[in-house]
Amino acid sequence: MGGVPLEGVATDVVAGQGGLRTGVAQQALDVAQRNALVEPDRADGAAQRVRPDGPGDAGGLGGATESRSGSLEHVRSTPHRAAMFMPELPADIAWRAGCAQFCLILPRQRLQQELATMLDRPLAGPIAFTPAMDVTSPSGRAWVEAVRLIERQASYEHSLLDHPLAAGHLERLLIEGLLLAQPHNYSEALAQPRLPAAPPAVRQAIELMHGRPEHPWTTATLARRVAVSPRSLQDGFARSVGVPPMRYLREVRLQRAHNDLRAADPGTVTVTQVAGRWGFLYPSRFAAAYRERFEESPAHTLRHS
Repeated sequence: MGGVPLEGVATDVVAGQGGLRTGVAQQALDVAQRNALVEPDRADGAAQRVRPDGPGDAGGLGGATESRSGSLEHVRSTPHRAAMFMPELPADIAWRAGCAQFCLILPRQRLQQELATMLDRPLAGPIAFTPAMDVTSPSGRAWVEAVRLIERQASYEHSLLDHPLAAGHLERLLIEGLLLAQPHNYSEALAQPRLPAAPPAVRQAIELMHGRPEHPWTTATLARRVAVSPRSLQDGFARSVGVPPMRYLREVRLQRAHNDLRAADPGTVTVTQVAGRWGFLYPSRFAAAYRERFEESPAHTLRHS
């Protein structure tokens, strides 16, 4: 057993005839990292334990692998079935002889940012994918085709990936495609009809919270600033944002605290100082909310800043 930290969501794929080539698209996108995990002739019974920092997808290109992410169900990866590895969970993988594997790693924060944009509201908790991906289903095949498109572009001397706008579109194609193709704990919410556009009072309240998240806002003070009743503001957030005003404010503050911790000097800044700066008065509650949102403790973020 060996331990290798991965950054991002990881997917493994086993290649059949004419399958994806490992190691080709290293430079394709910042969000896509590909690792040739094992050479086919050296894969007989090999086992490895890794601990991803973000979610990912891995599938068999040839032969098969047996894998497990944390305590989730075992997955046998073949050219028709890929395995998903979630962040922070150890991934146990055993390769069979003649197996070549493709691993795509997507940064956790980028994936969750895109999901929040698609939902048009902050996430209530981290995303959790089901551990097996059917790449023969219509949505699975479409997503694999998107990966193949990027792989082809990465192999050209001059490609769409040279242009930031085009590369951004391809990045979103990969991320949104995965969010729509692979079941997860927000799939039902994505399938629901879109919430109505936020009324002016809600938009103004959101602008106030983003402009001064450290201010001791309450639903009542926000309502007064945007000239509506507290009940009307709450109803507007429920209909158009999906969370109450104070829950939305907490998410804004958590993101600001996260940004500060990542940029701070751990030798001169403490978690308590950062939490207090953004209105979190109880360190234990802040730590619990932070861990739920970012899947790591604030102290861990500060240590690795």
